[in-house]
Amino acid sequence: MLLAAGALVPTLVFAVDLLAKLYRDERAAAQARLVGEAQDLAAALDREFLSVVATLDALASSERLDAGAVAAFVAEARRVLATQRAAAR
Repeated sequence: MLLAAGALVPTLVFAVDLLAKLYRDERAAAQARLVGEAQDLAAALDREFLSVVATLDALASSERLDAGAVAAFVAEARRVLATQRAAAR
């Protein structure tokens, strides 16, 4: 019986060590996937923000706005907003 226990203990230690390594590896892989997804989302948000800022810059430089033609500017801004909404779909 002592001989069987002596053979079983190293096997159990090896199995526990192997499971711990697998757990650490899976956890590291999951963390790497999540970091990659977060970076992708951040890049997508950056692109969206840059697009919105470019659109707002273009509207801010509108000649209609400079001329005080508020109604014409509002119509222009609504057309631009419609294109932004269509692009977001």
